[in-house]
Amino acid sequence: MRVFISVEIPEGAKEKFTSINNLLRRNNLPLKLVRIGNLHLTLKFLGEISEERLKEIIKSCQIIGQQFSPFSLSFKGIGIFPSIKEPRVIWAGVEEGAEGLKKINRLLEEELEKKDFPREEREFQGHLTIARVKRPMIRNEALKDLIRKFEDYQFCSFPVSYFNVMESQLKKEGPIYTCLKEIKLARLKPRTTSGSI
Repeated sequence: MRVFISVEIPEGAKEKFTSINNLLRRNNLPLKLVRIGNLHLTLKFLGEISEERLKEIIKSCQIIGQQFSPFSLSFKGIGIFPSIKEPRVIWAGVEEGAEGLKKINRLLEEELEKKDFPREEREFQGHLTIARVKRPMIRNEALKDLIRKFEDYQFCSFPVSYFNVMESQLKKEGPIYTCLKEIKLARLKPRTTSGSI
């Protein structure tokens, strides 16, 4: 099975991306848009794994989840990987919650490296993939205009209380995602005492 670890985007928050999705479609750019229902924030891609390895991964993720409390996540503005001159991925940027995502990713990288999953060479940057470029773009003025238009656009904000271990099944009509395990962020807050001894 093909597995990745991600933060789920609530349905109401996903709908906030409909406007830019429609604009990208209307501009007839050579893009493969991510379906609104499939929007997610990837923390770690693992690739093809066995059922046995899945159990180990879930156990590691649960240990990591116990080290974090729920936090807020928000998306603002759009950007391009790797650059506007050679665009390959169009994404929405993380504003609030960026540090929390980095910390979870760092622990995932450390723990899963112990299980022979290679570390990602690039530094983690939390983002939401909106579209992928299908072929080189000779003229991308329309794309530049869209980036300027949405530069400071606040898409949505929502609480994150869990992350998911997901399966991706590649189909002709597009990928189908299935949650294999929900990992709760369950760090216990320290008790506070009141009164005098």
